[in-house]
Amino acid sequence: MKKLSFTLVELILVLAIIAFSASAVAAVVNQNRNKTLKSENLILEKVELPEASGYVVDTIGLLDNDTRAQIESICTNLDPIAQVAVCIVDTTYPLSIDEYSIKLAEKWKVGYKGKDNGIILILAKSDRKVRIEIGRGIEYKISDGRAGEILDNDIIPCFKQGEWSKGILSGIYAIEKRLK
Repeated sequence: MKKLSFTLVELILVLAIIAFSASAVAAVVNQNRNKTLKSENLILEKVELPEASGYVVDTIGLLDNDTRAQIESICTNLDPIAQVAVCIVDTTYPLSIDEYSIKLAEKWKVGYKGKDNGIILILAKSDRKVRIEIGRGIEYKISDGRAGEILDNDIIPCFKQGEWSKGILSGIYAIEKRLK
């Protein structure tokens, strides 16, 4: 069997080539990552969030006037405890509903300054997604787990029956019950 032997110069040369190759690969990976981050930021900048125009923002006309009035009445009564809002959109694309809800909460600033006691119920009808975004200052009354229970027990069963308005109203009633 033949033994391989290298001189110190050859070994240094091989290590230098490996180091150079690794840095070149790292530069290309970093450049591609920066391009991806830039394109993601452009997407986020292009996402149009609806303006807050009251307790209920229904961009697709899903709610009838009576249901809207009931929701607004409940939200008005809850105002001393927490600010509750409803947002109904067709889709949150290209964002997930989680990303969308955070951006919406940042834009709308639901809740009282310094208290972070806002709650937004968001429905993206075409995506078939719903979320309750809870401000940290009100989590002692409605935790993420409780919000999940409201979704599972009060909202989603209605949605599965095609009763969108009833599901939203049912969710608002459940939020009201847990806040009082």
